[in-house]
Amino acid sequence: MTAPALSRTPRWVWLLAAALAATQPLLIYWLIYFPPAGTTSSGLTIPDSAIFIQAMDLFAQDYASPYALHTPGGASHALALYPMPYLWVYGMLGAAARALGLSHLVAYGWANGFAAFAYLCAAYFFLREAAPRVAARAFLLFALSGGPGGLLYVFTGLMGWHGAPGFDEQFFRYALYELVEGAHLLPMTYFPRLYYTSSLALCFSAMALLLRHRRVPSRHGLPLAALCLASGAFINPRFGVFTAAILALYAWRQPAVWKGVALTACAGLLGWATAWRMMQASPVVIQNHVDTGDMAMWLSPFISAALLHLFLFPQEIRRAIPRLSPLERIAACLAICYVMAFTAFFVLHQAYYGNLQIARDGSLAARVSDPALALGIALALAWLWWRRLQPAAHPGQAHDEAPGWIVLWLLAFLAMALSGFGHGWFLRFGPQRLMVFLWLPLCILSAYALERMQAQHPQNARRYMLALLGCGALSILAGFCCFQGPLGRVEAKGPYPQYHAEIITQSDARVIGQIGEGRVLAPALASDAVVRLHGNPVFFGIGSFNLADEPYVFLRDRTAWFFSPEPSMEERRQFILEWGIRYVFYPETEPIDGAVLAQLRQIPWLLPSAQEGNSVLFEVGEGLIILDNWNQ
Repeated sequence: MTAPALSRTPRWVWLLAAALAATQPLLIYWLIYFPPAGTTSSGLTIPDSAIFIQAMDLFAQDYASPYALHTPGGASHALALYPMPYLWVYGMLGAAARALGLSHLVAYGWANGFAAFAYLCAAYFFLREAAPRVAARAFLLFALSGGPGGLLYVFTGLMGWHGAPGFDEQFFRYALYELVEGAHLLPMTYFPRLYYTSSLALCFSAMALLLRHRRVPSRHGLPLAALCLASGAFINPRFGVFTAAILALYAWRQPAVWKGVALTACAGLLGWATAWRMMQASPVVIQNHVDTGDMAMWLSPFISAALLHLFLFPQEIRRAIPRLSPLERIAACLAICYVMAFTAFFVLHQAYYGNLQIARDGSLAARVSDPALALGIALALAWLWWRRLQPAAHPGQAHDEAPGWIVLWLLAFLAMALSGFGHGWFLRFGPQRLMVFLWLPLCILSAYALERMQAQHPQNARRYMLALLGCGALSILAGFCCFQGPLGRVEAKGPYPQYHAEIITQSDARVIGQIGEGRVLAPALASDAVVRLHGNPVFFGIGSFNLADEPYVFLRDRTAWFFSPEPSMEERRQFILEWGIRYVFYPETEPIDGAVLAQLRQIPWLLPSAQEGNSVLFEVGEGLIILDNWNQ
């Protein structure tokens, strides 16, 4: 294939990328102009957008944060309250929005759309260089394929099961990595995260430029690749490290590119080090990531999301392994045996604890990774001993096989994403984030498998491709409409309320409008709505994860304690005094135990100042309790 042919991008690639990216601004206009009856936009889209949209005011509010409990706003506290590099990207977006006269929410939606478009295009450019023969099919699989989650969600909705008791828990494995927004497999799940898609676009562009430089040397190729990786690693340091690891695998297979990879990796290291230095300005934020990011990939939701691919890519791995070098075969064999052992222990563990029907994989990695690793090593040694009796294939890469470094990429990242070895020690590095880099190599190998199927059984290949794309399209539609969007929610009620922050009831909105000056105590999502709609400082919210000066877990637990039946009146009084709370908001959108509302009504110094429907706002009575720190 000639260089000019490789340089051409089909028009349908641009159109598909644009269509998928357009979902983000469309979602914003849907929330603003067509919310469900009885609701209004909360000023957010996903729960984490409380962080992103607040950071758009970084410069306008002189680096102050409504989630900070001790530190007054001021330039001297910029790094302490906004230590994550990507928050400054949002700050620049907010400055641009003010210059253009756009609301924060509209600018946020358009920025997410542009970054998603850039990410999809960068993924295609990478595919065009890494696997040119199957680039088109692999990109279709990457952008549009999926598992049965969307199909099952539509079916259960038509059957009227979404409101059934226990539906959320029973369906969770099918929703988690395919429909729910987050650091998951399908690209659509992280489109609302500008700092994901922009960093990924830069990282994949860096890899594409390096691969292209080997094929068509250019004076500007390596410097541009280094700049892209440095920028991507600065915005999202984890992704920079993962990209450098992938490039190392490529350089291992292609020694001639070591110099370029080393240069690019050093630039990525510089971006990572700069980001890490900024993060050190806030030990609280680092602690938050350690406390809440210690997660591995859940096996059962992964199997669900990748179900149709599981019948394709393993055969490509099997075909590629004999042509790897001896050391590569050992590494690949160890990864495969570890995943097999992990799966066996997973089934035994879940059967013993009665979790096979319901996905409760959260603590499993720390429990089974060590015995799975021991068994995996034993299986790998046994397999290698047996294979030494078999004739070895000629090392190298057959013309019709997937590139060996793609196979190693998938196996290494899959094994690490599942792991919590060292009795959970490895979880501190957040291996679940590796999932974001799994879908692309998986789709590349599936594309090679479909190409081989096409040559042997064309009809079957077409049907299988249609099944993959049909399931994926339904998952994208269900994820966009019912998880990122408010479809199926009546008065803000519906399946999986913990993942929805985009709308609140009109009663809540009107009660929030009557809040005066002072700090507000409310459940997490309600607190974020108060910040967005009224601008009050709050004790806790999802925004506290990056924008507060107290640990997130501490604030979360103290808020849950206050809104539980457990504390006495005096304990609540001490809490109010300690943290300078002026208002307590009991929301309708995020209901709490009715017994707690009855307790709050009995407290003489909590005076109901506004009420509509089930939404109640309490004001701390100045004549009954002296809060010396209100104005501090």
